[in-house]
Amino acid sequence: MADILIAPYLPVGQPARVGPWKLVPFSHLAGSDLVPDELRQRVIRLVEAYRLPPGGRQALGVLAVPEGERVGAPFDRSLMPRLGHTLLASVIAGNPTTGSKENGAGSLNAGWGAATVENALLYGHPLIDSGSYAVEVGVLVRVNSIRHASADEPLPKIEPPVELPRPLFARFDAELTEATYAALGTADAPARRLHRALDWYRIALSNAQAVTLNVRVGAARSALELLTDAGDETKRLVRAYGNLMREDGTTSETYEHVFWAKGPVQLTAEEWWMTRLCELRNAIVHGQHVPAELWKHQGHHQLDHIHDRLIAALRTSVAKLVGDLSLRLAMSDRVLARAAQQAADMLARRNQADQA
Repeated sequence: MADILIAPYLPVGQPARVGPWKLVPFSHLAGSDLVPDELRQRVIRLVEAYRLPPGGRQALGVLAVPEGERVGAPFDRSLMPRLGHTLLASVIAGNPTTGSKENGAGSLNAGWGAATVENALLYGHPLIDSGSYAVEVGVLVRVNSIRHASADEPLPKIEPPVELPRPLFARFDAELTEATYAALGTADAPARRLHRALDWYRIALSNAQAVTLNVRVGAARSALELLTDAGDETKRLVRAYGNLMREDGTTSETYEHVFWAKGPVQLTAEEWWMTRLCELRNAIVHGQHVPAELWKHQGHHQLDHIHDRLIAALRTSVAKLVGDLSLRLAMSDRVLARAAQQAADMLARRNQADQA
């Protein structure tokens, strides 16, 4: 039986590679030799059932095809979680910042360039025939639905998640995609921690209204505990997170009232934010009154900080795991930094040649 693997809401405009997978956008399927003639009708009809109307927005949707194979080739279903987490990392990593940090500059149009967990959903489908398909919805309460149509009619549409962002200009970070897939592929503890951290990202960065702010705070802290390997002690987590995010020129300030310290303590800006997040999280999980000021940090809601800082921590963690620190930067900054480094290297070589 032929199978296909489909990420119907992924914002990818050009074919891309992820480890042993090739991502083929819906818009590239017509006439592609990657689709066998005997499966073409089944594949196209199912893709059309998933495809969203353009409406002036960015085209969404890809098929994941095993490298060297064609659409419908068998694949190892145990690889789906790794691929799914990689796609999640790649779509959120390109999000604009909300401007939540001290030196941040959030865009007024950031919402049109952002993706969430829902954009990285990944489904497997058996291609039984061209006239029907089956979907399963739910976890605690599972509902199977078989839908069909005659050969001269389109298949019934598959409803997207109601919270699905439909961006105008979301960015897919292909470099970080390859790096994340590699980082998740080892059998060691850092790979396991990254995988489980991304499980928490699926809660913290979901667009679903069913996920409350309280739950997102706890998920964010749990994700950062895993990325830093700090355990659940607040002081250790604060310092480990500070070390993870430390850059050249990072400075500290003295803070007088820090709930985990016995007196004045020196903290970086990142450590101070983590301290505030942990104080908020502790009040939530212990059923205490939560002062309104704990939901704000430097004039921005903690949800904005969670979004920006989880993405930055993810990029930094992957960069360190694969040994390419340029991946800490956003895509546009990465290009500029590499161009500047290349220019500096060229100038240094010229100076050495002149001195010789």
